[in-house]
Amino acid sequence: KMDKINSAFGFYGGTGLNMGRNLTLGATFESFSAGTGTKISVDDPHGTVDLDLGIDLAVNGLVTTLNSDINEYIGLSGGAGYYYGTVSMSASVSATGDYADYIQDQSFSESAGVSGFGFKAGGTLNYPLSSQAGLYSAVHYRVLTLKTEDQNSLTNDTALNANGVEMRFGITYRF
Repeated sequence: KMDKINSAFGFYGGTGLNMGRNLTLGATFESFSAGTGTKISVDDPHGTVDLDLGIDLAVNGLVTTLNSDINEYIGLSGGAGYYYGTVSMSASVSATGDYADYIQDQSFSESAGVSGFGFKAGGTLNYPLSSQAGLYSAVHYRVLTLKTEDQNSLTNDTALNANGVEMRFGITYRF
């Protein structure tokens, strides 16, 4: 059984422009990647068959946000952006014994570009360390469907659901 990709690790960086009235307009670059896979092995007196399958997703995003501070520590934020990247799949099969007569050792890989527009909304928590630096955390829900750009045996006219909760932790610095 192949597991769903249910978590990813990434990084982000960005800048913000204070618009007054507790509003900040921001721009960020985001990058995240995740993968899943499975291994299947069949072993009996006639031989073995091994199958190894992996799927990887790597996504970058350019996102514009609008942040509103409720107080010194808590804020609300939302944004929209363009996301792009690749999805790739690799598989290998090998056989021994009687199965080797029917199954040749093979490797297979395909990749496709993905892209789409996404939206996010959530909240932020800022803890000032000094007048210029602080700790930052955010939780957003992201709505994102990535459409495949290349037609091949992997994509088959597919769209990938990349919706989910995004959690961020970082350091802010004000000039």
